[in-house]
Amino acid sequence: MKIKQKLCSGFLMVVLLVGAVGYICLYQLHRIAEPLNKNIPETIRAINETSRLDGLAQFIRYYDEVLTQSARNYAFTQDKKWEQRYRDVEPKLDKIIKEAVWRGDEKDKEFFSSVDKANLALVEMEYESIELVHNGQIEKAINILEGDEYWGQKRIYEQGLRNYVHRKGVRYDEALATSTEKTELANSQAQNLIRTSTLLVLSFVVFALTLSAGIGFLVFYSISNPIAKLKAATAKIGAGQLDTQIEINSNDEIGQLASSFKKMAEDLKRTTTSIDNLNIEIDKRKRTEDVLEKLNKDLESTIRELSRSNKELQDFAHIAAHDLKAPLRAMGTLADWLSTDYNDNFDEEGREKIRLLTERAKRMSRHIDSALQYAELGHAVQEKEKVNLNRLVKEVIGEIAPPENVEIDIVCELPTITCERMRMVQVFGNLLDNAVKYMDKPQGQINIGCVEKDGFWTFSVADNGPGIEQKYFGKIFDIFQTLLPRDEIETTGIGLAIVKKIVEIYGGKIWVESKVSEGSTFFFTIPKQEMGVKDAKLKADITC
Repeated sequence: MKIKQKLCSGFLMVVLLVGAVGYICLYQLHRIAEPLNKNIPETIRAINETSRLDGLAQFIRYYDEVLTQSARNYAFTQDKKWEQRYRDVEPKLDKIIKEAVWRGDEKDKEFFSSVDKANLALVEMEYESIELVHNGQIEKAINILEGDEYWGQKRIYEQGLRNYVHRKGVRYDEALATSTEKTELANSQAQNLIRTSTLLVLSFVVFALTLSAGIGFLVFYSISNPIAKLKAATAKIGAGQLDTQIEINSNDEIGQLASSFKKMAEDLKRTTTSIDNLNIEIDKRKRTEDVLEKLNKDLESTIRELSRSNKELQDFAHIAAHDLKAPLRAMGTLADWLSTDYNDNFDEEGREKIRLLTERAKRMSRHIDSALQYAELGHAVQEKEKVNLNRLVKEVIGEIAPPENVEIDIVCELPTITCERMRMVQVFGNLLDNAVKYMDKPQGQINIGCVEKDGFWTFSVADNGPGIEQKYFGKIFDIFQTLLPRDEIETTGIGLAIVKKIVEIYGGKIWVESKVSEGSTFFFTIPKQEMGVKDAKLKADITC
């Protein structure tokens, strides 16, 4: 019998034994897994449902705080961004409350229905306050938000959430108790099955080892001598004695292997030098791969740490902005009250100090808003829509006041594109505000254009103002950099940094070309989202 036949017979028996052992193991594992798959997932589903409602309750509390703060901030500051934030968040809160009512059981529906009813009353009063602000009735708007009816509904709202939180704790305890009981039962059943399976597997293993030892003993005596000779010859060849003769005359596979070894030794003798060089190259590549793998792991760790630090920094910015603006609002309110009710009690110097206090409080508040706006870029996701950029620029122009005794013509010819509207308002708003603010000629001219090339929109905003020295070309896009004096109330040094960051978020770039006393042109690109249609020219004149 040839070696192949001997080995095949032995391997076949081993395979049959291994297959039998594997089948028994799989059968026993199936029995072990059955109680685990049946009992534990049921308790997990109960806990998950409770956790889902808990998450909705947390969002309800958060969005309620955002709405209350936005309504109050709009009443006190009349800043349109607070109204916009209120109108953005209010539908989200209503949707989450409706989902909580739908998902909860009868008792939860009762809690969240009371929250829903109170929320509707609060929203009605807050929208009424916003309308009063629109009509200039600021004091009435504030009185609504400070009134007993408003805070009474807030208490009902909060009590509904407290009742849910209390009941949630009881449901968690019940779910955990049930989970513990079922888990202990499943564990007991699994332990019994494991003990039975262990005995069966051990029995088959002992039998397989005994049979394998017998087969191995027979094979050993039939092929041990030629293998021993082949091993000795192989060791000599491995030590570099490539002239070693292999004396095996059998006609079976070992004889064929000996002939192959003899030929291999001859080939090795011819290729030893090439193999040595190849080994050196392989070793170098292995070391390089190890270094690259380590660098990659370090880079991934650094990216994770930067992401975490960025999130913490953004959270800190929100907290710091809120804490800093509270005393600033108080200072501004105090200064307005002094200048309104006690203006006649101060001399000229005192009134000037009050005016400076008011202006500096407003400037600091603007600095904080701008810094927070810059920090939020790239995190807040906005919905894309088709935007007629000509109309958008016209709206932006209406909110920009030119310098005294300066008349500025603004001409633009822009496409309709798909983008995030508020970001394009920020881009054109900051570029046009700078062009108008720095204008030093009685007859100013600003031209806004756009061309499409290679899948990108290339926009330009050109003016005939004082121009910019080339040494400032790179610095003006850095945050807190400005060419105006630092005591200018409207200057924050963040506008162009915001524009640059928005353009880069889109995957574009921004640059400036300018000559002193002749004017400046700011260029920026964004990828083309879909074909735009050139609209008729829009010419807007701003006259002092």
